[in-house]
Amino acid sequence: MKKVLFVVQGFRQGGANRSLQYLIQVLEHSAIQPSIFSLTNQGSYHKLFSKYDLLDEDFFSSILLSDLSLEKPSFNRIVRWFLRTIFRLLRIMGIPAFTFFFTKARRRIEQQDFDVVIAFQEGPATTFVAPMRLPLKIAWIHSDYGNYLSQAGIRPETTIYKQFDKIVCVSEFTSAVFKELIPSVAAKVSSIPNVIDQDSIRRQSLAAITNPDFRTEGAVLLCVGRLDPVKQFTAIPSIAAELKKKGVRFRWFIIGDGLPSERDAIQSSILFHDVSDCVVMLGEIENPYPYISKADLMISLSLSEACPLGVQEAKILHIPVVATDFGSAWEFVIRGEGGKVVPLAEMTDCLYRLLSDDESLNAMKQELKYLEFDNERIVRKIEDLLIEAE
Repeated sequence: MKKVLFVVQGFRQGGANRSLQYLIQVLEHSAIQPSIFSLTNQGSYHKLFSKYDLLDEDFFSSILLSDLSLEKPSFNRIVRWFLRTIFRLLRIMGIPAFTFFFTKARRRIEQQDFDVVIAFQEGPATTFVAPMRLPLKIAWIHSDYGNYLSQAGIRPETTIYKQFDKIVCVSEFTSAVFKELIPSVAAKVSSIPNVIDQDSIRRQSLAAITNPDFRTEGAVLLCVGRLDPVKQFTAIPSIAAELKKKGVRFRWFIIGDGLPSERDAIQSSILFHDVSDCVVMLGEIENPYPYISKADLMISLSLSEACPLGVQEAKILHIPVVATDFGSAWEFVIRGEGGKVVPLAEMTDCLYRLLSDDESLNAMKQELKYLEFDNERIVRKIEDLLIEAE
């Protein structure tokens, strides 16, 4: 039995944690014994992952990475704020604060005889794992790394990634981008798409919907994802306003939570365009699959995606997808397989044509009628990757 530790930044909703959930479910009956360590236990996935081998939270990493705005006022919150201030001062002084604060947690993991440790997301999880002394260290990239660097305002992290034995990107597109940005580690890079547990998704999709805000009138459009500028959800109200003017009957639902500033921006745009009757924010929903199964179209407006899980999940439930032309779209949103890729500027016209022509929309649905997602090839690649620890 091979002991594998997955390190994540936190347990909040997002594609990386959802893909980890699927991966662990698929690996449960293999020769791999998975464990999870999170740098902070905040987030709804903590409850879900607690049924697996979940390592205890580290006090110092939790201080650095927890969202203090989610905690109630308390003495503990004051202590966390004080220690985080010290951390920031150390960084300003040029002292390697991450090394200082992470030392205890790293030693604890190094002493547990894991065969493989995987930093399952770019950012703090990767920084945490990089210097550790372990048989096999793998970095798993769940983003368009170029977009990640741009958003973080940092340069390529060559020094960090040179310390890993293997680097996995979740699409051919993201693999090519990563190799171009850090060519010195190109030989370590491979692409493995996310595993998806289609049986679990279909089973969960049968649950009843009790949310009173999910009232369907006409076509049902759906977006699922964290509230973040990269998802471009703020464009929804203007598109909805144009469709409304053209006489299309629909309701467009947004499932997900995230940045408060982004939530406020979307709500302001809904009010500005006067579409509160047809654009509805449902917030974070633990089981989105009953909602996806009721949709006529899953829509992705993203500026960037690595391996769009929402797109894959919709296809498994035989729901057509319309997506913007982000880099990896052509790998996952395929014409003739229930998908259309269009630039954001053409999204309104595309949706109008589909929603005004039942025949075209039904044809897209028929293309997905017999779709089966094949995990076997992906799982074999993952198992082959992990065997190198022997």
